[in-house]
Amino acid sequence: RRMSYDECFCNISSNCTSQANFVDKYLNQNISVRGLKIGCLSSESFLQSTLECFYDLNCIQLIQNYTNYEYNNNSKNSFIPFSSTNMTKILINTTISQLIDELFVDDWNRTLNYSSYYRQCSPIDCSYSYIQKLNSIHTLQLLIGFQDGLTIILQ
Repeated sequence: RRMSYDECFCNISSNCTSQANFVDKYLNQNISVRGLKIGCLSSESFLQSTLECFYDLNCIQLIQNYTNYEYNNNSKNSFIPFSSTNMTKILINTTISQLIDELFVDDWNRTLNYSSYYRQCSPIDCSYSYIQKLNSIHTLQLLIGFQDGLTIILQ
């Protein structure tokens, strides 16, 4: 039997994914888990998923209910939904793949302060080197220049 997800067949593409669902046997229905994907490869499903569900307490409780998670209000391992109020660049529906590409950093804050660096680190000497590899055009120019120089000197 061929596995397929949303009209995408795993034997053709391993990137096939579709919406992850819990199957409720008693209600005879599928219950979607917002943002989570299921597919041919668990790694690909993970990368194409979002953390959308984890911003919503009801969705977190849905996962807890269908995974038989022992939930206790006084427990230290109770889940608190993520908050999007502190996020500046990352959207709720950003894929985990995009988050990995961004190193899970919402905003890089760079401050360059050379005087503070020198005051704090107190380097004795400051130098840099630039290593340049010769490419074929540069090598050809050097050879032609060398030949022209020798021609002028030897005349």
